[in-house]
Amino acid sequence: MNLSTAIVILIIAVIGFFAFRRTRDVFFGKKDCCNTSPAGPKAKKFKDVTVSDTNVDNYPYVVEVTVGGMSCEHCVHAVENAINSIEGMWATVDLEKRTATVRGKGEIDQDAIDKVIDQAGYYVIRQPKQA
Repeated sequence: MNLSTAIVILIIAVIGFFAFRRTRDVFFGKKDCCNTSPAGPKAKKFKDVTVSDTNVDNYPYVVEVTVGGMSCEHCVHAVENAINSIEGMWATVDLEKRTATVRGKGEIDQDAIDKVIDQAGYYVIRQPKQA
């Protein structure tokens, strides 16, 4: 075995070591797939919020918000918890569509929704208004 072969083997071993550590940490819940706990260094982790009233008839106001920066179920829960922390709001997030359906018992304050999504480490994607 020559020196260049030994170096290549060493590099592969180091990469394998770090890949193993990452996989182990994700598997045992020390990290999530998007390497965020919560998303980004400035993100606020909102407490887990369970909405007790999930009867859609009790929420006359509905807004759909496009949310950027989500990549896994952890992100979904983080965004839901952020929005659900606002009194009278109930959010359900669709990761595939990248949307949060926000239901409100009273009028929905879009600025408050945007603020908590930003605090959670994600961002609102504005759709251009149709003319």
